[in-house]
Amino acid sequence: RPAVARADAVTALRAGGGDDDTTAAARGYDCAVIGAGPAGSVVAWLLAEREGLRVALVDANLDKPWPNNYGVWEAEWHALSESLPELELRGCVDATWPRTDCFFGGSWGAPPDERTTLQRAYCRVDRATLKERLRRRAADAGVVEVRENLEIGPGGDWCANVVDGVAHDAAGTTLHLQSGSSLRCTVVVDCTGAESRLTTRRGPDVGAPIPPPGFQVAYGVECLVRDLGPYADDAMLLFDYRTDHLPAAEQRAPPTFLYAMPLGTDGGGPRRVFFEETSLVARPAVTLAECERRLKLRLAHLGIDVVEVCADEPPELCYIPMGGPRPDPRQRVVAFGAAAALVHPATGYQLCRALAA
Repeated sequence: RPAVARADAVTALRAGGGDDDTTAAARGYDCAVIGAGPAGSVVAWLLAEREGLRVALVDANLDKPWPNNYGVWEAEWHALSESLPELELRGCVDATWPRTDCFFGGSWGAPPDERTTLQRAYCRVDRATLKERLRRRAADAGVVEVRENLEIGPGGDWCANVVDGVAHDAAGTTLHLQSGSSLRCTVVVDCTGAESRLTTRRGPDVGAPIPPPGFQVAYGVECLVRDLGPYADDAMLLFDYRTDHLPAAEQRAPPTFLYAMPLGTDGGGPRRVFFEETSLVARPAVTLAECERRLKLRLAHLGIDVVEVCADEPPELCYIPMGGPRPDPRQRVVAFGAAAALVHPATGYQLCRALAA
């Protein structure tokens, strides 16, 4: 949003409550942010610290670890660190590779073993540290954590203003929680992800028809291996799109690629690595089971022997809508992050886009 529009919205929120204690008690909060993933955590902190608003962060899973790995280009992460100096983002990285490798061989005349190297550094975000810093900054700014879920019903055909558990009126919104308690706020910010039940998508009566989304699907596992086969210890594997591990009849099926983060060794023993087989986008979606099957076939074909699956990192299961209708502009719930389709349309990346927004 333009800076002027954003400032006007914040001014309106502040003006809505005034200094009257009775009004403040009835309303409770300027904003209730629903969902405490990366998008919800950053927007709750910024609204409280930089804008001085009263914010509640509502999520029954507030204390659960964020499940997904987040990969970022180092240059992009450093630029974000300049715009969000409070978070010291350069310290929220647990692995860095000076370059990234890609394999596209076996098609368009490229030799199967041809390696394309990008001289760009790539990082893995330390998601536990990032979450801890966001939570600490938010708490210091007065964000109130509410460890509950909303009581959400089916809603109307086009508008999420009428659902069980969310009641709008002229002065604000009352949120009904599963415990039976309620929370009063002026604005609801939905950060519950791409398949939100709070935010309603545009229908055919609003603008031109929009095709249904495709889906990015990925199955990932962190494990110990004896060697990395054709992959380098000091390079991030961004893409291996080769299909020679598949039976000939399957090599023209919707493609998937391998993404790999070598994470070093522990005392000279087996190498720790995160492998993920990904369907970048398909409609209908490639299944998680198919991504898992192809990952196992690929590793076996390359002679990469998995010694042990790391018990401290559960398998990563990704299912990300790509494209599709955006939030309906007539509703009073404000979507942010993946709930607002704030996802890179080609890669599915969302973390940097949420932080930059």
